[in-house]
Amino acid sequence: MRKQKNQARSNKNKPSKPNRNSKKKKPELLEGVFEQNKRGFGFIKPDIGEEGVFVSEFEQGGAIHGDRVQYELIYDHDRPNRPRAIIRNVLEDEYKHIVGVFHYKKRNSYVTPIDRKCGQVIRVLKKYHKKAQDLQLVVVAVKRPGDLQWMDGRIVEVLGFVDEPGVRVRGMVIQSGIPYEFPKGVLSEAKKIDLSVSPKDKLDRILIDGQVITIDGDDTKDVDDAISLVKDENGLYRLGVHIADVNHYVRENTPLDKEASRRGTSVYLADRVIPMLPVELSNGICSLNEGVDRLTVSCSMVINSDGEVISHEIAETCINVGKHMTYSKVTASLSDEDVPEYNEYLPMLKNMEELCLILQKKREIRGSIGFDIPESKAELDEDGWATGIELVERGIASEIIEEFMILCNETVAAEFCAKELPFVYRVHEEPDLDKLRKLNELASSLGYRMKAKTRKIDSKDIQQLMVDVKGKPEEGLLTKSSLRSLKRARYLEKNLGHYGLAAEFYCHFTSPIRRYPDLQIHRIIKESLHGVTKARIEKLSEAMPDVSRVCSLTERRAEGLERDVLRLKKCEYMKQYVGEEFVGVISSVTNWGLFIELFNTVEGLVRLHGLADWFEYSEQHMAVLGMMTGKVYKLGNKVQVVVARVDLELCEIDLQLIDSEHDVVIKKKKKKKKRKKYEHDTGEFSFDDL
Repeated sequence: MRKQKNQARSNKNKPSKPNRNSKKKKPELLEGVFEQNKRGFGFIKPDIGEEGVFVSEFEQGGAIHGDRVQYELIYDHDRPNRPRAIIRNVLEDEYKHIVGVFHYKKRNSYVTPIDRKCGQVIRVLKKYHKKAQDLQLVVVAVKRPGDLQWMDGRIVEVLGFVDEPGVRVRGMVIQSGIPYEFPKGVLSEAKKIDLSVSPKDKLDRILIDGQVITIDGDDTKDVDDAISLVKDENGLYRLGVHIADVNHYVRENTPLDKEASRRGTSVYLADRVIPMLPVELSNGICSLNEGVDRLTVSCSMVINSDGEVISHEIAETCINVGKHMTYSKVTASLSDEDVPEYNEYLPMLKNMEELCLILQKKREIRGSIGFDIPESKAELDEDGWATGIELVERGIASEIIEEFMILCNETVAAEFCAKELPFVYRVHEEPDLDKLRKLNELASSLGYRMKAKTRKIDSKDIQQLMVDVKGKPEEGLLTKSSLRSLKRARYLEKNLGHYGLAAEFYCHFTSPIRRYPDLQIHRIIKESLHGVTKARIEKLSEAMPDVSRVCSLTERRAEGLERDVLRLKKCEYMKQYVGEEFVGVISSVTNWGLFIELFNTVEGLVRLHGLADWFEYSEQHMAVLGMMTGKVYKLGNKVQVVVARVDLELCEIDLQLIDSEHDVVIKKKKKKKKRKKYEHDTGEFSFDDL
């Protein structure tokens, strides 16, 4: 018996033979965007989650930088918490278009991509040159799968020389994958739309009377939203937020709708706008222009003196805007400057300012985080070259619009969450605890306390940190670090709340001319007003996850291009100042360089390896210390720099430090120690002396 038991134990430890009849479980394939490093390896930006997943150079499955891919996660025994990825499928067309600079050679001409993450050089045979000249910007088609060292391609479009107006930006647009021109079928459909509102269109709609206004930028042409406000004898605010009824003109599954979904959002670049809809709609019949009838979907809210919405109604409406106003003039008018054309609206504007302050206070109490991040814009000449960089000033007028739109978005999201209808929510999930812990450690090292020891960090702690650092040298660093510690807001088919706004419900309802998720939920809202069938609800439920995912991706793509083009324009402007001196402020300190803000968000980099000293870095002090000279460069310090180099291809500004009255130098600290014979006292520089 004992022998049988031992034999049983022995058999239990032996590996079992594979069952030929059993099916091998297929690995779960995830989707994301592949980003290649010029050193060969890469990362995948997943659709779900924030962290990139590592891909070795031998497991990329022929993918090229920027490709959308399917991948499998592999968990190695030595790194169970840090999986790597193997790319299994490339979800793209056979040919990929890459923008680059053409280099003509007698034997092997080639293209160097403008995106340096596409590390490969692309060879172009003579028969595929398409009459391109040396150093012109071209679009080259590359056949998949990609090769690690060398790719062959054929030129499909010549954009022009990079120093010609608009060529470089157009190349960046094409490289981003954002559709630039509308297909003929879409333009044909847009031209068939009546550019005026007919009496038939107004049937069964509520006609909004009284004072209705729009407030926008000086050069805005696609106006999504209008507002109206009346304060009654009981002290209640009756706020109307009237949003363009784009869905009336853009029907589901039409060419217009499919193209809008493909674009996802309008893109606002320094020198051009790439609209989500053709101009006949975006600037025409959908835009809430002054003095003409326009179809709208309105959210009318009754708000008490505490900022609480005590009742609301969502309805199809028709408005006629009495006055198109600008942010600058409304702010001036509310600052008691004389703006004669706004005088008849001034009582309503005063009530709007009053309600705005109430809503701001309400959001502040609940823990909404306010990031005061300076925004800048490029001033351009007629050819699109940068002639200046100016800060975008925020006044009370922009705050009024912001507060009213946030309240409207919350109200709409709350109603449709209660109705349990398929929907697209704007969600901002709670941040990872590790990232908050690191933020807390950084804040503590700089002298700021974020939380009590007995509880976890919440949005109120980050909100208070932003108040504490306002106007301090650490403001820029801690603001950026706080943003990096939070997750990215995204679109989702289920409600998860909005951490940054401290809102239980949130969506994007107020910009259907320029955002597809807004257009999508307008469609759902209008169907719910007229009655929606069970079959339709099931169909929408199936569609919303994919709609949400695509909208999140197209938003990220647009934001990246807008940021890159603005950085290019800053470099264009600074090109003329190479060799000139500036006084700047150290905005960030790393172990390899100092970022220096010169003016109006223009930043350059001082590389430590280029300095005539060996520098030690202290994260605790946010400073570097020269071991030979004792010079200290600390966050917030003023420094004198010279513009050494501006690279328009890489969009980089290199700076060099020069001696000035702003330099901080510490004295050597003498070490007390026992002397040996013939030994002199030694000293060293220390961060303790700061």
